[in-house]
Amino acid sequence: MKLNYRDKIILSIVLAVAILLAGYFALIKPKTEEISSNKQTLETLESQKRDIEAKIAQIKPLQDSIKETHKNTTALTKDFVDLDLIKGPVKLDVFMQKFAEDSELRVTEAAYGNTTESPIPYYYIENTDVGSALRQSADINGDLQAKVDKENAEGNQLSQRFVETIMKTQYSLKCTGKLENIYKYMELIEKFNDAVIIESYSLNEHTEENEENKASGEGEEGSTPKPSQSDVKDEDKLWDAEFVVSLYSVYEMSEPNVEAE
Repeated sequence: MKLNYRDKIILSIVLAVAILLAGYFALIKPKTEEISSNKQTLETLESQKRDIEAKIAQIKPLQDSIKETHKNTTALTKDFVDLDLIKGPVKLDVFMQKFAEDSELRVTEAAYGNTTESPIPYYYIENTDVGSALRQSADINGDLQAKVDKENAEGNQLSQRFVETIMKTQYSLKCTGKLENIYKYMELIEKFNDAVIIESYSLNEHTEENEENKASGEGEEGSTPKPSQSDVKDEDKLWDAEFVVSLYSVYEMSEPNVEAE
């Protein structure tokens, strides 16, 4: 069939369109879809990048917070007795002996307890509610009950707190000395920076013979007896004291490694 000029033009246009469509579906459309997919991937990666950068920005403040917590914790542990200084009877005796020496007390007996885990209860006054029924009868405005609640608020709060556990070492001491020296011993422990606490003590007037009298052979011919307790001034009298002392220790927190590797 012979085509005229008009048909040739139309056929050329159709062929051109066909070629363009074929090129679009064969080349352009896949590339367009690939670009669209890459854009979505880029958006996802950029979102992940922003999240990572936000987390990285939090690292420095978190490191500083951890370091500050370690610093504060270390400062608190300084208030407790270093366990290495009192571990075993010999070290404990050396540690506690200086209090008796500085107080000029003569130690007659010492006992050393093992280090154990022990709860550390809170110290507070437990008020006894006296006449509660009478108070309720008179408390028409609730003022009396409000006053009682205020007085007991601290104790009620502390009684509900969780009690922590700590390492406790006990030391018992029997000693003899003047009353002022015994009080000095108690004062030295009270003012000591570390957690050393007198749990209990007893005090009795010294009734045994002075050991110097015994050593000099009191009662033998030519010996000079020492005055008895009743013959000396009150401030010079000897007293027997017995103390039970508790020493509290904790482990020091290791320095945290917060630097990124």
